[in-house]
Amino acid sequence: MIKNYKFKIINYSLGFTLIEIMVVLGITISLFVIVGGIMTSSFRLKTGSDVAESVSGQSQIILDELKKNIFDANTSMIYCPTDVGSSISFDTKSGGNTILACDLALAKVSSVSAESGTFYLNNNKVTITDCNNFVSCETDSSLRVTNVNFNLKIGATDESGNSQFWNFASKVVPR
Repeated sequence: MIKNYKFKIINYSLGFTLIEIMVVLGITISLFVIVGGIMTSSFRLKTGSDVAESVSGQSQIILDELKKNIFDANTSMIYCPTDVGSSISFDTKSGGNTILACDLALAKVSSVSAESGTFYLNNNKVTITDCNNFVSCETDSSLRVTNVNFNLKIGATDESGNSQFWNFASKVVPR
């Protein structure tokens, strides 16, 4: 008797074709490029935001200190530039003398007094970029100073070497 055998052909090649591998690689690389671009942009924005926050905080410290010094001025003894300038000096209410100056060579704003010496108002991360219009004064008819205006041009550089500059202004009325 002849037996009838049935053969079943089984395909064991369950791997991937070259085309399938290339498509998956292309999609994966595209996703990495997109995510990398988003992360890079995010880091740049964060750095720029940190620099702006540092400059803003530093400018507020400088302007507050300048105001505090002017409030301590003897209003009849303020020696202001005739137009605009880089420094102002005055006698204090306690009898001392103070000079508020912008020094472009050092890129610093300083408060100089006989009592405490020189005190720099800005740190090394933030620099002054223009001292020409640092201070101006308004006077009344008797040439008494009624308002002192400060103008700060401040710059900072982030880790990637990008520089950013801002202007800050404040008006102080001596008391």
